[in-house]
Amino acid sequence: MKKKRAKWDVGILNCFPEGARDTVKAICERDNLNLRFCSSIMTNYCTGLWSYHNIYIDIGLDRFTFLIIFAHELAHYEMYKKYRRRETKTHPKCHGKEFQNMFETLIEPFLTEEIYPPDVLVEVKKWIKRGDLGWEGYPFIRIAMYCDYRKLEDLPDGTHFKTRGCGYIKVRYDEASGKYLCYADYGWVLYDPNEKVVVL
Repeated sequence: MKKKRAKWDVGILNCFPEGARDTVKAICERDNLNLRFCSSIMTNYCTGLWSYHNIYIDIGLDRFTFLIIFAHELAHYEMYKKYRRRETKTHPKCHGKEFQNMFETLIEPFLTEEIYPPDVLVEVKKWIKRGDLGWEGYPFIRIAMYCDYRKLEDLPDGTHFKTRGCGYIKVRYDEASGKYLCYADYGWVLYDPNEKVVVL
């Protein structure tokens, strides 16, 4: 039986660092995983979710954290595959040592200067080495230095950005309205070309 191709939300690969996109796509197509943006309701509780063959990620995350969340949810998927048929009395803890080892194995190929700026890479590696998977010590401030404010009209189509507390993908110029058509987790919106946004 022919494997179904992975389905993609509009522009979701553009939310990853450019150097990671081909690898992410290959992983998803190999395992027939679908990538989806979280709904606004989901993001009140978490930045990422995993369910059978689906990984949901908050569209409002910067590109480096987006990749971390992908690897985290992929680790849940790999743990599921590894243990779903085992008849054992005890299963590994959800975020226990075995899960942490799986996460580290999956994120390792992405920890390069082709994907992360050198200063961010050092901080991310320190955070991973701590091993508790909490956000304490995660280099949000250093990463923010790579997220700049720009006018929407100055950005190429496909750009991942944030404004008014939500994440979006710039899709195309809409002649009828004189605005840019943008995609969010909850649907389509129009934004003025002069809108100042944070490039993620």
